[in-house]
Amino acid sequence: MNRSDRFPQALLIVGFLTVIAGVPLVQTGIELRRGEPVRCTDLFRHSPTTDNLRRFEQSLEDTSWLNDAVRPPLQRALFATLRDAGNPVVTGREGWLFYRSGVEALFLADRPRPREAGSAWVDPEPGETSRESVVKAIVHFRDQLRQRGVQLLVVPVPDKASVYPDRLSLRAANRWHEFRSPTEGLLADLHSLNVETVDLFAAFRDAREKDAAVRLERPYYLAHDTHWTPAGARLAAETVAAKLRQLNWVPEVPYPYATKPFRVRRSGDIPQMMRMSGTASRLAATVVECDQVIDPFFSG
Repeated sequence: MNRSDRFPQALLIVGFLTVIAGVPLVQTGIELRRGEPVRCTDLFRHSPTTDNLRRFEQSLEDTSWLNDAVRPPLQRALFATLRDAGNPVVTGREGWLFYRSGVEALFLADRPRPREAGSAWVDPEPGETSRESVVKAIVHFRDQLRQRGVQLLVVPVPDKASVYPDRLSLRAANRWHEFRSPTEGLLADLHSLNVETVDLFAAFRDAREKDAAVRLERPYYLAHDTHWTPAGARLAAETVAAKLRQLNWVPEVPYPYATKPFRVRRSGDIPQMMRMSGTASRLAATVVECDQVIDPFFSG
């Protein structure tokens, strides 16, 4: 191979090495100029456990200057052309947005938890799954509270995708009422161990079925947000209150609260997760009709 044939190869190698070495060197220079700790040294300050390495990788991604420079315009182009909202967000039907971690949690298998070297937490028993570990911890906590005369009521909050799978995928359009979240299995386990719980999954499902029976479309979650609408918040509060009355844990004390209509515009927290400048402003804000609760004796 003559020298002229080697030049393109050498140029490619030099360019590749420049990119590989240049990005961390520039990142280190930026951090030193800002007076920040050099992020890459975190790798040597902590034990190389799975969680520590995952946190280190995530911190590099979150603070990378190259990531901040390239990702926003690329994500804007992908969202505009393919409706791809990026890693933290899943684009659903009819303009609905979902938090990706919440969606993934609905479909992840309940596997045995690995032991972590140097973990500050109590290691799981061999073969113990995540759900079994959570159930054990809740029961232990319930028993500790009971010894102090305190009652525990466990109220898992449904993720939006578990209440509206039909807004996530067309496959669930006519079968949304058949969907069951893995957390409902956790509730069943806790119930079998006499832990008091509130099943908001069933409450929202029943409410949607009643609405559908009378052809009423009343959303219980905001389309671009992880939070409830006022109707969803009211349903959750009424369900918890009914459980507390059933258990007779709180006295019935009438109080003259008053309400008045109150309108707010909310852009949603999910567009903020997309980290695309201007995205939240381009998505139409939701006008939310609320009821402001007023305490007639509050003078502040």
